[in-house]
Amino acid sequence: MPDLHQLLTQPIVKDGFDIICIGDGLATSCDKIPDCQLAAQGNGSTFLYRKQWHSGWPFQLSVHNVMRLSGAYIVSKHAAKLLYREFLPASFAIDCHLAFLANAWQLKVFWSEPPLVKQGSLSGKYQTWQPTQVQKQKQRQGPTHILKVLRKALKIRPAHRNLDATYGDIATQLQKLEKFPEAMDYLDKALMLRPNEARYLNLKGAIHFGMEQDQLAKPLFLQAASLDPLNNMYIQNARACAP
Repeated sequence: MPDLHQLLTQPIVKDGFDIICIGDGLATSCDKIPDCQLAAQGNGSTFLYRKQWHSGWPFQLSVHNVMRLSGAYIVSKHAAKLLYREFLPASFAIDCHLAFLANAWQLKVFWSEPPLVKQGSLSGKYQTWQPTQVQKQKQRQGPTHILKVLRKALKIRPAHRNLDATYGDIATQLQKLEKFPEAMDYLDKALMLRPNEARYLNLKGAIHFGMEQDQLAKPLFLQAASLDPLNNMYIQNARACAP
């Protein structure tokens, strides 16, 4: 194993860290993550990087600060205190809930490449992760299943501090299922809690767009773009609307 002191003194963490993922979780998805691919092309020495990729799962609120599962990670004293006080009750599976909180609290999460710790079920040492299980997992990743998980999370923890995110995620899955009126109901709940959240305004525009209401969609896309000018998708969505 590389020297942990060398790992923890790399320039990228000179201003501190909250969590460093040193395991190989998501190893089977690494070829789909641009940052992971780039890191894997290094010179063989272990280094740290920040991932900027969205898995599409409801527990991931942004492209930053997502756990590489919970097989092995280093936690700062600051993050440990937060988790001790606030982790329970959990709304998702433990690693997903940890990723959700890391996003919500904007913790500084880093990944190591190559990983320092490997899971035997992923490396092939233990035959506990069979192709049939992988196929079943893929089947569970559709919007109907995700919606079921989110509704259950809402039932378990109906008043948690990131309630708007749960409403927004439910609206996203309902939009994928083209259940636009119900999606709008949940989205309005999210916007009541966070009226200037660009991604909610963009989603509301997308729902109107899906209902062929371009005149209602375009102002929402433009408002989202004004709130988050670095996200080119919002402007592109506005341009897609009929004049």
